[in-house]
Amino acid sequence: MIIVCPGCKARYKFDEGKLGLDQPLHEVLPEFKRPETTHGLVAPTGTPRPILMELNKQIARILALPDVKERLNNISYVISTSTPEEYDKILRSQIEGLATLVRAAGLKPK
Repeated sequence: MIIVCPGCKARYKFDEGKLGLDQPLHEVLPEFKRPETTHGLVAPTGTPRPILMELNKQIARILALPDVKERLNNISYVISTSTPEEYDKILRSQIEGLATLVRAAGLKPK
């Protein structure tokens, strides 16, 4: 199986499944939107809200430090903080988008 970014001109080849062979992903599954790359921290389910909010506050504070911002910008990171709920929404959207691709490809767990 070969999968490369949808914006590339590379072909997406699946050994088996509905997508067929050597077809560009954007032609076969035009509704698929490649998820943006995100980095974030997650906590175990059931972590008390006050702890989540304190972690969120401190991480945002650290990311706002000038030297941290500069180092991350130097390696092309765009810093954007969010609430735990906003990040949850981003992750769920990415999972659903990739699940659509997996279903369309007919991929099954072994």
